[in-house]
Amino acid sequence: MRASGVWVTGAVMVVAGVTGCSAGSAVDTGKKAAGKAANAADRANSAVLAALTSAGDRSQKAGSAEVTMTTQLQGQAAPAAMSGTYSWGDGLAFDVEVDAKSLQMQQLVSDGTVTMRYVKGAYYYGVDAQPSGPLKGKHWMKIEASAVLGEQGEAAVANSGNPTAGLRSLRYSKNVSEVGKETVLGRATTHYKAVLSKDDLGQAGKVLSGEGDGNLMGQFTGGVSELAFEVWVDGEGMPVRVNEQFGQAKVAMDFKKFGATKSVQVPPASDTADMTEAIKQRGAQAG
Repeated sequence: MRASGVWVTGAVMVVAGVTGCSAGSAVDTGKKAAGKAANAADRANSAVLAALTSAGDRSQKAGSAEVTMTTQLQGQAAPAAMSGTYSWGDGLAFDVEVDAKSLQMQQLVSDGTVTMRYVKGAYYYGVDAQPSGPLKGKHWMKIEASAVLGEQGEAAVANSGNPTAGLRSLRYSKNVSEVGKETVLGRATTHYKAVLSKDDLGQAGKVLSGEGDGNLMGQFTGGVSELAFEVWVDGEGMPVRVNEQFGQAKVAMDFKKFGATKSVQVPPASDTADMTEAIKQRGAQAG
């Protein structure tokens, strides 16, 4: 467990919440922010804003997707890749495969890959049963999200932490443009760029910057003054690829398919070791 301390444990999964933070803020700021953004957008940007707004709304309604994601966070030696199912139709959940080295958990698995789930406010890691210690005879390790992300970060994940949630905030951007036509994953797409300032994000901006009590997000992102998006939208108005940068964090997502994914299950309690308190103690010692 020394190798999978609080920073490494949170580094890969934090993206699920960060991606959605701006959307949560956008919903909270309501009509005031919408009016402000609408006044700032000129006619040249209206078509871009309409396309991005539609992509965000359509993908949100899909409820789930098969996603390949790569993250590069502050202090992380190499990007971490994950691939699997995300579901947000009935609360956020995901079930993905992650390279064990990116989690510094290679000593806990024999095949070099960790199955990672997020469901009902907790992260679960599939590991090989250990001969001794807290993981003796167990195939799953559980860590409550609040122990990794802090109370504010965990709330952001629970409320709006799906891979497409950030798209919903782009309707409030005052800086959007169309880059051109490109083929991505074999599909014809239109490439867009958009930027949101920290001030536009409200409470979500504070979460991303690690401000506030019980919030560890700043360890992963560094200073955040704006969120920069690149979005590729296909002919059906659905996002195919989304790249984001916030502070020192970078996220790249490819959407293979929307909808019709299987539900994410909580592993059996009898086969799970709860390491939440151990992670909290490591976080306290590191602080």
